[in-house]
Amino acid sequence: MLVAGATLGCGTAAAQPGAVLDPRHLANGWVIPSEGYADQPYVVKTDDGAWLCVLTTGKGPEGAPGQHIIAMRSTDRGRSWGKPVDIEPAHGPEASYAVLLKVPCGRIYAFYNHNTDNVREVKTETGSVLKRVDSLGHYVFKYSDDHGRTWSARRYEVPVREFACDRTNVYGGKLRFFWNVGRPLLLDGAVLLVIHKVGALGAGFFAQSEGAFIRSRNIL
Repeated sequence: MLVAGATLGCGTAAAQPGAVLDPRHLANGWVIPSEGYADQPYVVKTDDGAWLCVLTTGKGPEGAPGQHIIAMRSTDRGRSWGKPVDIEPAHGPEASYAVLLKVPCGRIYAFYNHNTDNVREVKTETGSVLKRVDSLGHYVFKYSDDHGRTWSARRYEVPVREFACDRTNVYGGKLRFFWNVGRPLLLDGAVLLVIHKVGALGAGFFAQSEGAFIRSRNIL
């Protein structure tokens, strides 16, 4: 930690005239706009040369009502960003933790959690009730065919089989808990989507979790 601090300190000192700024130092970064809370900004380069960023945002803290997904484009390598576009609106059910996949034809997919059934509270393993409902529901995607400027009106559900941790949760699998954080992976002509299943809510929010892959051979 001390070595890293010394390195970053040199980056700060590099602000003198004629010196090269250290791009790793936060003080030398450029802000990606959000509505207040911001999480998991993922960026892909579009076929028209822009940078496309998708992130989870909202006016409240993490997990608050109104949490949703937005997309923004930058044509100057992140120095400035265009007007945010709602992939899912703030007035709808919670939509969270999107990741991006660009396929060879140029289409861009955003995969994310969606509280499609508009569940407003959940039980924990200890019998208490939580109002946070951003890590449950359905695994879905929308897509863009114009480099992230607009997104499909329809959302599509990714089929996910029932896991043992679903069957043993407090709802017996009728309500499934999970979240989405890993980038899609490409392997042997297929796409592997990465999700994190949650079997129980409790201390620290997630009391049990496990990772899983979902494989698609026809999305490319």
